[in-house]
Amino acid sequence: MKADSYCSVDLPPYFVFDNLIAKVHEQLDGKTLANLSNHPRDYDDVNYTILNNKDGKYAWRPFQLIHPALYVSLVHYMTEDAHWNPRTYAVCAAILSKLLTFLKTDNKKIVLEKIQRKFKKIPNTGHLQIWLQRISQPEFQDMQYDEPLCQLVAGQPATIWNVDWISSNELKQAIDAGSVIDKDRLEKVEPIITSDEFELFIRKQLEEYGG
Repeated sequence: MKADSYCSVDLPPYFVFDNLIAKVHEQLDGKTLANLSNHPRDYDDVNYTILNNKDGKYAWRPFQLIHPALYVSLVHYMTEDAHWNPRTYAVCAAILSKLLTFLKTDNKKIVLEKIQRKFKKIPNTGHLQIWLQRISQPEFQDMQYDEPLCQLVAGQPATIWNVDWISSNELKQAIDAGSVIDKDRLEKVEPIITSDEFELFIRKQLEEYGG
């Protein structure tokens, strides 16, 4: 776990987070943060905020240092294969998209490529690739995915349905896979995935299990 992926704020070189992250990692390795703490949402100022004046007047922008325990715990969670399954892809992607906002741009891509390589060894991960692309799309359109639906998003030709069995040329032309991508919506997607994008799927899963 690299400490340089922890902080995206430009600070003098004597601010070094390596020992801090390493010690927290040692304490949480193989453990669950929930068993070692109370609910952080019940407390104020869990993360540290640095205020930055934007124009020398009254406009300001907050920079945030996520709490080390939360950061390490979330990294542990996101890198465990068991937590990436079809029923949690969207939620995990949303969590990861939020975590990435704490990183510098170069480090964001490094993390995404690392996850991509990790799961590339596993067969039949097309659904996962779709959600990984959702994370990378706003900033890293050059990232490549094998899943044909991802190729459509990237503006590349891809075969989704076999139309060889259809004799009508007009019908074949009507079945244009590229038309399923709403380019206006695609251009407007934000780096952070909101609950609006996946809560419908969660609701359906709960209904299936009588939740």
